[in-house]
Amino acid sequence: NGMGNIILENCNTCYGFGVEKQKEEEVDVLIPKGSRGGMPFAIKNKGDYIKGGQIGDLLVNLKEKEHEEYSVENNNIIIEKYINIFEAIFGKENLEIQTPYGLIRVNVPSGCFSGKYLKIKGKGLPIYNSNEVGYMIIYLNVSIPNSDEIDESTKESMQFLNTITSKNQKGVYKVFKEHFLNSKWFAF
Repeated sequence: NGMGNIILENCNTCYGFGVEKQKEEEVDVLIPKGSRGGMPFAIKNKGDYIKGGQIGDLLVNLKEKEHEEYSVENNNIIIEKYINIFEAIFGKENLEIQTPYGLIRVNVPSGCFSGKYLKIKGKGLPIYNSNEVGYMIIYLNVSIPNSDEIDESTKESMQFLNTITSKNQKGVYKVFKEHFLNSKWFAF
């Protein structure tokens, strides 16, 4: 390797490459606030030793574990919440949402539909190298009961509501298009 030496017999440690492995040890890693999966971190002088060089760095690559209830989009936490048809029509006060920062209560406005979302500032993930925090985005899904689960008076009320329903509601596709297709993630 340009050192002016010829190795007559390779050792069992480096096999003639001049690389010495450090002994194994546990290392505590400080992960900065806002770090995300795929971000590599280097821990100085915890790697291998190269002949004629210095001790290398240990590279740590983060992987994010999926959460049962939350999804992540950029620094925003996404959650889905189900409401019944009457809560969608008339609204709902104090809908409980569990965030990583604790329980919050939000008001669902009247006239909601499946796919409508509410954005709560400061309840998402911390933004790396910043004091800012992303949003929690709550997607609302309207639960529609089966006809055999509804009594006669409720059926009559629902038929009345059907006659006065607005025809200008947004469907799931339009909501998807507004939120995702117009975002930087789907820019072509």
